[in-house]
Amino acid sequence: MPKLTLHEASRMTRSKRIFSPYIVGGQPIRGQTIRGPIRGLPRRGPLIQGLPIQGPPLPFASHHAPPMSADSSAPISFPSISLCPSGGRWVSGIDIADIPVTSSGYTGVRRNLPQELPSLEELHRRGFKVLVCQPGETCPITDVEDRVICVVHILPPGQSRTVVLEANAAIEQAHERIFFTEKQENHRRGDFPAASYGISFGGGQTRPDFLKHSVKTNAILQSLLKHRAFNHFSDDSNYLFTTYGSQIRQSYLDGLAALQKWDPQLVPNFPGTAFAACTWNFGPAAVSYPHIDDANVAFGWCSITALGDYNPDLGGHLILWDLDLVIRFPPGATILIPSALLAHSNVPIQEGEKRYAFVQFTAGGLFRWIDHDFQSVEQWEKNASEPQRQQYEKDREARVRDGYNRFSNFSEVVRGSQRS
Repeated sequence: MPKLTLHEASRMTRSKRIFSPYIVGGQPIRGQTIRGPIRGLPRRGPLIQGLPIQGPPLPFASHHAPPMSADSSAPISFPSISLCPSGGRWVSGIDIADIPVTSSGYTGVRRNLPQELPSLEELHRRGFKVLVCQPGETCPITDVEDRVICVVHILPPGQSRTVVLEANAAIEQAHERIFFTEKQENHRRGDFPAASYGISFGGGQTRPDFLKHSVKTNAILQSLLKHRAFNHFSDDSNYLFTTYGSQIRQSYLDGLAALQKWDPQLVPNFPGTAFAACTWNFGPAAVSYPHIDDANVAFGWCSITALGDYNPDLGGHLILWDLDLVIRFPPGATILIPSALLAHSNVPIQEGEKRYAFVQFTAGGLFRWIDHDFQSVEQWEKNASEPQRQQYEKDREARVRDGYNRFSNFSEVVRGSQRS
C-alpha cells in the first residue's frame, strides 16, 4: 500500500475572491486572486500553508449535490491547506520517468494492486493531499521536471447541469437495454458493468478492428456515440489534449490516419478525436478499484469524465496513488491522465447516489501493429531483414528513452498560450 504524504487543496477561480470548501478555525478561507500571466489559462490564488483545518467540507452551490448541513458527515480535519500559486499549475512530487513501462515502450506495466475503496476519512488517516478545482477552471498537474502529466477540467455550473443530465439519461436508457456479457460485468476495475466501442488491438484480436458486440448492443453503443452529450465531452477532451499535450495528441492522430489508410473501415468514434476507443461505465455506482490501464499507450493520455448524481464533497473523488493525491471530481469533471502509468481509483459515493463514467483511450497495441509494418510481431519477425531488425531496435531504445519527454513542458504551454 503506498504511503501517502500530507499536503492540501488547491483552489482556482476567475472570480474576484476565493471561497474554499474547507473550514479554517471555524471560518471559510478567503483571499485575493492573483492574476496569472497566461492568457487563456486559469488565474490562480495565493499560497496558504500551515493552517489548521477543522470540520467537514462545505459544499459548492451545485445542482449536483443537495444542501449539506455542518453535521451531514463526520468531520475531516486536514492539517494544512495550500492554494495553487500564481504560475498556473499544481506541482506533484514525482518524476513520471521513474514509473516503468514494458521493454517495447508501447504499454504500461500491470501492478498487483489491492481491491479497496478507501473513504476520505481513511485516506486522511494515511496522510493526504486534496486538489479542489473551481467550476469552470482547468488545472494542469506537473511532475518535478515540469512535465504536464495530468489535466483536470471542471465544467461551468450551467453548462454541466444540461450536458450531465442528458448524458445520465442516455446511459440509464442504454443500461436497461443492454444484455451485458460475463466479461463486461466482471472485471478488475470495479463492481459495475462496462462496455467499450471503437478501434483496438489486443485481447486475442488478430488485427486492429472494432471491438465486437452483439448486433443489439452494437446499435445501442452507436446511438450513444451520436448523442450530443458525448460529442461534447469528446470535443472538450480533445481541446484539453491540444492545449496541454499537443505532441502526444499529434502522435495519436498520425496513428489513426495510418490505420485508416491501411483499412478505410477504421473510422474513429467522433469527428476530430485523437482517441481510438471509448468505454461507458454504467453504474449505478461506478467507482473503480485501484488499477493501471496497462494496455493503453504508455506515453499517452486517456480521458475520464465523471457522470451521475452524487455529492462530490462526500465521494466520487479521483485518487491518483502515485501522486499521493485525491481530486474533488464532480459530475461533468474531466481529467486527462497517463492511465497506463498512474494507478487510479475512486472514493465511494453515498448510499442511493449514482455515478457513471465516460472514458476515452487508445490501445498501445495499435502503434505496435503500425511500427511492425501493419502486421503482428510474430509475422514481422518471420519476414524482417537484418537491417530492419537493427533499425527497429534503435527505434525501440529511442521510444523508451525519449517517451517520457513527449509530455509537454509547462513552460511550453505557457509560451504557446501567450502567443495565441
